Amino acid sequence: MSNLPQLPNTLLQDIAQHAHDDYPNECCGVWLQHADGRWSSRRLHNIAAQKQRAFTLDPLDILDLLEGEDQGRWRWHGVYHSHPDHPPFLSNQDRAHWITAQTPWLPGRLQLIAGVTNGQCDFALYMWSETQKQYECVRLIRNVICDTLSTGT
Repeated sequence: MSNLPQLPNTLLQDIAQHAHDDYPNECCGVWLQHADGRWSSRRLHNIAAQKQRAFTLDPLDILDLLEGEDQGRWRWHGVYHSHPDHPPFLSNQDRAHWITAQTPWLPGRLQLIAGVTNGQCDFALYMWSETQKQYECVRLIRNVICDTLSTGT
């Protein structure tokens, strides 16, 4: 697990802000490391029919991300989404969505879930296990608060 990136607190705060902004709907996005070393999150469109309980990435967003990576503008590390009023652990829907025929969804990408409860955001980072043929939680990050969440605005 030494190949796990250290996610900067500012990146986690940006993702927590996105989860707060889209609440009570699930947000979704990605995090990138740019060619110059900067980290950023990128909000994506949740095109799910029931946004309060699910997320679906827009295929056009994915094509744009892959194109940018192919051009060397960034390294796309992973996908994030939120669980409003729930902890950041895999739901049955996540498991069904992310694992198809015992292969990972978006191979080579990490998965990050932001659990938003009472103005607090906890994260769980998941990595695909080839031996277990499933995503396993490899890191928990607790109590990330963005400016809007901390001031209650």
